Amino acid sequence: MLASWSDIVAFARTAMRIDHAFGPRANRSTASALFFSTSRGNREVETFVIGSSKAAMIVFLLWCILFVLCWPLALLALLLYPVVWLLLLPFRLVGVAVGGVLALVWAIVMLPFRVGRRLA
Repeated sequence: MLASWSDIVAFARTAMRIDHAFGPRANRSTASALFFSTSRGNREVETFVIGSSKAAMIVFLLWCILFVLCWPLALLALLLYPVVWLLLLPFRLVGVAVGGVLALVWAIVMLPFRVGRRLA
């Protein structure tokens, strides 16, 4: 269970896959199970894990609250979610490809410095 309203708001932000939704000084102990952490270079990136059972339960509870408050909007969101996901899929694939190319270029640029550091 999430500890405070700020954790719930931060969790809702991460549903849109925003990196560092909690900020550098926030308390992440209660919501740490909802994220998958990886390190890229000198920064740590946290990504919302869709497959986690806590995340699915909280998203479902948020949808139930929306259903009680405005059921037509909740049903519209339920019906449009797969369509929006399919429309955004090419952009995600392009993002992965661009990220891979940029990582390759960065590795090529940094290769002389890494070799020089090992030789020194």
